Amino acid sequence: MPKKVFKTSKKKLTSLKEKVAQAKEDLDKVQTKLIKDQKNEQRAKENIAKLEADIKTKQADYDKAKQEVSTKQEALKKAQTELAEQKKVKAHAKKILDKANKELIKVQATVQDKQAKLKELQDQFGNYVGDDEELADTKKALSEAQTKLTQAQKNQADAQKDYDKAQVDYETKITQNKEAKEALAEFVTQEQEKKADNV
Repeated sequence: MPKKVFKTSKKKLTSLKEKVAQAKEDLDKVQTKLIKDQKNEQRAKENIAKLEADIKTKQADYDKAKQEVSTKQEALKKAQTELAEQKKVKAHAKKILDKANKELIKVQATVQDKQAKLKELQDQFGNYVGDDEELADTKKALSEAQTKLTQAQKNQADAQKDYDKAQVDYETKITQNKEAKEALAEFVTQEQEKKADNV
């Protein structure tokens, strides 16, 4: 009888050992799968963090580019406004110069007229020395005309100087306007090329 119990116990023991071995194997499989899952989860977390960082970087780049475009657009707008203002300054300077040129021509004609009249009177009087009202008036008128001529010449020279400066400033503004346009266009082109490279 005890022998039979021993046999049964041995059989049960073998069966239990197999079950324990199987359970260990199953546990190993589960643990291996768990480690693999944990690694996958960690990798996924790292990938998500990397993507989020990339998104932040791209957003920062976009914001920076947007700000840069805005700054360059403002610079262009300013350059265009200044160019328009300088165009007005130049037109005004031209008007003043034209007026000064006309005045100079007019005064030059007056001086020539007075000089001719004085010569005519002097030729008539010859070497006559004495007071003559007409001769004195003509001399006075000539003197006044010559003073006016000196002033008109100064006015014309000043107006010419102002106009020349306005012209130089106008050309500078044209250049600045062109440069601002080019800077904006170049930046936009670079940004589009960057986008194309990133796609």
